[in-house]
Amino acid sequence: MSMDSGIDLSSLDPSAEPERWERLVRAITERAAPELARRAQQAGVLTILGRWVWPTLAAATLAALISGAILATAQQRVSDVPGGIAEAIGLPEPVASWIEENRGPTGADLLAVMEGSIQ
Repeated sequence: MSMDSGIDLSSLDPSAEPERWERLVRAITERAAPELARRAQQAGVLTILGRWVWPTLAAATLAALISGAILATAQQRVSDVPGGIAEAIGLPEPVASWIEENRGPTGADLLAVMEGSIQ
């Protein structure tokens, strides 16, 4: 389909009748004025988010304190378990040794686990 399809769209051109166009813009602006004024009176996004800052910080602080207390008591209980944390949560032996040695698995370690030679 070519750009010149023979359809006359000149009647849709707003610059063809500038006075009519200005009247249309003015009418739309006048009709929208009450709604725009109402929206201007409402709280903005930053105001709404600002209202949530203190409650959110308080909840985060409370969650941190509770989590810290739970971790402190859990660490005391797990330290009493023979074999350590890895055995207490049921990790396989290779994973437990990686954790105890504070290292990630090597390619050979992963291959051995995948082949099933290490259980």
